[in-house]
Amino acid sequence: MGDGEYVAARMRLIVFVMIMVAMAGGVTHVIFWPSPPPPQSWADGTYDNPCCAPLILHGGIITAEGRTTRYRVERGKRGYLIDVPAGIGVRQGRVVFEGTFVFNQFNRNSELEPAVHEAKALHISGLGDDLDYVFAKR
Repeated sequence: MGDGEYVAARMRLIVFVMIMVAMAGGVTHVIFWPSPPPPQSWADGTYDNPCCAPLILHGGIITAEGRTTRYRVERGKRGYLIDVPAGIGVRQGRVVFEGTFVFNQFNRNSELEPAVHEAKALHISGLGDDLDYVFAKR
């Protein structure tokens, strides 16, 4: 094999390797790239639990008993959830915006059926009693 043929073969190999790396990157991008969370309006609605006044979620604002704070709809391991940076929980029959529970799951009243298409219920943790308060969407 002459020098010219050797250089041409080496260039073809380099181009082939570059194409394969680019294709592998594209496949990885498609397989592992997370889809964006739903819009904030996905969670909009009124949620009820006998323990407390209703929770109203609308456009990134959550309201309970006249008090409000912000939230974001995010994707979690078991479906969508809301991220409430101020924290949220139930204490003595009232929803309070405090504590360390910032991530709250949406699901269809069962962890076996996570919410990925529509919000059916929102789970809020009890502060002090460690109970799971399920607020069902009206």
